[in-house]
Amino acid sequence: MTTGDPIKSAARCIAILEFFAEADRSATVGEVARRLGMPQSSASMLLGSLVSLGYLRRDAASRRYQATLRVPLLGRLAAGEVSIVSGLVTGMEEMRVRTRGSVMLGMRQGVLVRYIVALRGDNTKSEHYVLGALRPVFRVAPGKILLAQEPDAFIGRLLRRANAEEDPARRLRLADVMAEIARIRAEGWAESPGGATPGTSLTSVMLPVPAGQAALSLTLGVPRAEAEARRDAIIRDLRVLAASVTG
Repeated sequence: MTTGDPIKSAARCIAILEFFAEADRSATVGEVARRLGMPQSSASMLLGSLVSLGYLRRDAASRRYQATLRVPLLGRLAAGEVSIVSGLVTGMEEMRVRTRGSVMLGMRQGVLVRYIVALRGDNTKSEHYVLGALRPVFRVAPGKILLAQEPDAFIGRLLRRANAEEDPARRLRLADVMAEIARIRAEGWAESPGGATPGTSLTSVMLPVPAGQAALSLTLGVPRAEAEARRDAIIRDLRVLAASVTG
């Protein structure tokens, strides 16, 4: 993160998160630096690190930073609470217990999707389903459903970037990607048979979020055979849980 005193850097990161949690608004690098009494260069570096970790998002046009839902979630978990946004996490835990699958919230970060909440199930234990895990956005259901919310031109640019970082043999064709995106837009759900783990299938829907927040996906991972047999029921359960966010 920085080459300076790690304790000082950690303290500054916490101060920045507390600032955004209390202010409940966006702010520029200069505002954060002045409010917290730190050099602007340090504030800029730390803000960038928190963006990469999914705690903040940066608006390129205004150059302002804003907390993502990961910040209030962190505060609630630290306080020992298990509910957020009308009982969403409680509902996710109930789904995990009922299905024995893994339930995740995903947020896109460039060509990757990060799990900002990850509840691992008994039948889908994997190092891929952990808090903070990053997966290729074009390869997994939680990324695909998020991509479907974006304009076609943006998806094309992002795919070129992803393919540039990919093994040539594994590069995706734009026509194939857009055909799948069209299906996702029409039906409102995404799936990745095999997911990040062989034998496991991920199914995702969009999660309603407050205005100004980064888009989030809600995902259930279960064994592939179960996903194929219970696809309609899984999609219905995910939609019911997502709808509970808005009451």
